[in-house]
Amino acid sequence: MVETQPELRLSYHSPMQAKTSQKVAHFTLKRNIKDFYEELTWVVTKEMRRKSDDDSSTSSSQSSSSSDDSDSPHEVARGSVTFNPGEDTVVVDYPLKQNMRHASQVYRLLMRKQPCDDDRERPLANVELNVINDTGYPGRTRKPFASSVSPCDCSVSWESPAGGGPVDGYQVVAKTKGEPDLMVTVGPDERRTILTGLKPSTDYDIIVYPFNEVGEARPSQPAHVTTQDELKVEFSEKFYSFKASDKVAVIPLKRHFTRGYATLNWNARWCKRHEDNVNSDSESDSEGRARDFASGSITFPDGSEGSEVRIPLQQVPPKKKSFFWINISDPNRKKRLAQMRCSLLDDRAHLVAPKDPKVDVTGPTSMVVTWSPQEAPVHEYMVAYNRVGANAEPHRHTLPSSDHSIAIDDLTPESAYVVVVSAMGE
Repeated sequence: MVETQPELRLSYHSPMQAKTSQKVAHFTLKRNIKDFYEELTWVVTKEMRRKSDDDSSTSSSQSSSSSDDSDSPHEVARGSVTFNPGEDTVVVDYPLKQNMRHASQVYRLLMRKQPCDDDRERPLANVELNVINDTGYPGRTRKPFASSVSPCDCSVSWESPAGGGPVDGYQVVAKTKGEPDLMVTVGPDERRTILTGLKPSTDYDIIVYPFNEVGEARPSQPAHVTTQDELKVEFSEKFYSFKASDKVAVIPLKRHFTRGYATLNWNARWCKRHEDNVNSDSESDSEGRARDFASGSITFPDGSEGSEVRIPLQQVPPKKKSFFWINISDPNRKKRLAQMRCSLLDDRAHLVAPKDPKVDVTGPTSMVVTWSPQEAPVHEYMVAYNRVGANAEPHRHTLPSSDHSIAIDDLTPESAYVVVVSAMGE
């Protein structure tokens, strides 16, 4: 009687998992008998990938540049192993591709008897290997979002890739028909940036590409944005006149559209004598700003075409009649959008200056100003002081009628000052 050997069977662990940084995947297989010499052939195939959000929108140039981009299962490696008598274990080493494009990939090791002319034969081993990419191309950025912040700028934000190789930075690209692409590059820790230099009232597709030394990742899904209309504003009137007793100068302003939220800056600047324009070629920015007596910002809410500038007049120095410029500017583009010349008539009741004004210097940078009470009804006192020879506007303090002194501590050492005390009624 002859007793045959049991049928050859292989045992193994499946599924397996490996990262590309391990460089080699080790398939360990063990047979159920070890008395005979046995040669087996093995094949590694790459599984068909299902389209996911991380893999869609692949460009044709990218899909043709790497074998990793094929969606059909195919053989990627083949070889053979030998069990010598007395051995029951073999190890198949499979090198892992370091420049994988996808975030992950599934491979299979199929083991059959040698020789085998029909790969459709049931394999002795079918080992699944899940490979995680941590050295190759970065994964795709997620959830890109773009919003217009001005006619020429938009804000772009995104989330980092869920997988893939390391990210060395991001390229943010704005695309529109008939125009060259606009691109900025930011560091790996950035998740938000501002794209500048866009055209007003234009539709853009914003795409974000992570990159590293291996190459660029697949593009993100496009974020669609339409830039705001070009910002233009105008005053309701060509000229305004105000009185100091108005206390606040209200100047209506209108923009040419209502879509979007906008914030503009304004400043009020005293006119020079016989000045027809606020800008002078011989005047520096600091000299011009020295003549500003008020500044602020105005807001146009979404859906609104109108706003107004409100200039406080309480601190305006006593002067029978004066003129000032009101300027409107875009803080994002640092561009002046509108300008108008206004007149100001001081109609407040000016009283005789308080008697016996005295100035006591109390230190290198301080002094105390006192004066006698006014017999006539007084609404408020104003103390103005300026360093002799200075081009800047004087410093001014307004005090109630009950006060007859003020301490000042912002002087320049070793300097001469002119001090003026005025009383004003209703």
